[in-house]
Amino acid sequence: MAYSSSGLHKIGGASGVCLWIYQTTDAIAAVNSAGYFTGEAVNMLNVRDLIIVQDTNTPTTNNEKTNNVKVYY
Repeated sequence: MAYSSSGLHKIGGASGVCLWIYQTTDAIAAVNSAGYFTGEAVNMLNVRDLIIVQDTNTPTTNNEKTNNVKVYY
């Protein structure tokens, strides 16, 4: 599947670093792929932001760190 803006929510931040939660039905491996976050997310996410990814199909939650708006596990 693809990135959906309705699942991305900023939940906090300080000193130029933001904490986000992203809820999706996509598998963690898909979200972890380079280029997954597109569109408006490219302008919202910054290097070193932290994204908590929740797979709503599977009881799985992972932490993702942004680096040039690419997501790595």
